[in-house]
Amino acid sequence: MALLQVDSAAHAAEITRFDKFVVRGPGAGACWIWCGALADDGYGRFWLNRNGVHRVVRPNRYALALAQHLTLGDGDVAMHDVCDLPLCVRAEAIGGHIVLGTQSDNLTRMGRTGRGGDAGTRGIGTGPTAPHAPPAPEHCVTPSATAGTTKRCEKR
Repeated sequence: MALLQVDSAAHAAEITRFDKFVVRGPGAGACWIWCGALADDGYGRFWLNRNGVHRVVRPNRYALALAQHLTLGDGDVAMHDVCDLPLCVRAEAIGGHIVLGTQSDNLTRMGRTGRGGDAGTRGIGTGPTAPHAPPAPEHCVTPSATAGTTKRCEKR
């Protein structure tokens, strides 16, 4: 994995394209849901074309690099800290749902919240509606029972 840096001036058109795939929830602490392409694991995919080189990144990593002005390397993990929803891309420095961590941090959090460990806990099934998940925060947007769709702004 290459370094990921998002510069608001140099990548303005790319940021505008990214924003077109994000639906911001109505509440002050609501999730911001990625509505673009999805990978088999339930996380989003966002394609970059920089200097003729095409690559795909996870939208939560892109959002973290953009919002917090970070350069993310191989050991950096964009962890869902508030909502545990794979499609959430809310990453502001204050009030964000995604934080910078390591794989070790992420695994520790996974164990603490009771997710991970088998195929039934991957992707869309890991959100706040999964049977093993802790109760969803009031503001979360949750995946619907129909694969590939999302109920927007549903309060639980």
